[in-house]
Amino acid sequence: MPGGGRRNPRFYLVAVLFLAVLGGLLLKTADTAAARKAGNPLLRAMRHVDTLATALARYHFHTGRYPDAMQGLLALVRDPLDTPGWDGPYVSHIATDLWDTPYIYRPDTTTNGHPLVFSCGPDRRPGTPDDIHPDPVCFKPGNDWTNGWVSAARRTRSVRVLSNNGSAQEGATP
Repeated sequence: MPGGGRRNPRFYLVAVLFLAVLGGLLLKTADTAAARKAGNPLLRAMRHVDTLATALARYHFHTGRYPDAMQGLLALVRDPLDTPGWDGPYVSHIATDLWDTPYIYRPDTTTNGHPLVFSCGPDRRPGTPDDIHPDPVCFKPGNDWTNGWVSAARRTRSVRVLSNNGSAQEGATP
């Protein structure tokens, strides 16, 4: 090669600039994806309490009552005392809210006939303006999950369905 095999310094400058721009684009894409995944914490918390309210409504739909104070929200994960009609689990687990505070659950119904369930919000204190409550419509039956719901024993025609006590029930025609 003429010149002892050395390249023009402009080549190295262009290569370094190209790699810097490419690295910047990759970092921006990764940052945007992480921000999108995280989402707005308040919106995520609202979705979480709405999910708990829907699970409580399903529990109520199946059992005719809400879990009592002793059972709490864990009744949505596992049947606490062979509750008649329990058809869960209604959620896979009960975690703390986004601020690492337990969800508040009080079975004594509010004026709208539903139990009290909420997140304490960013300040982690109950009874403050930043508490996050579920949308009341999440408690109402008639949503897609209850319309036309038929018990397993009535849905399956020639299948024997075992009840909680182990006795078999023949499926009936709806």
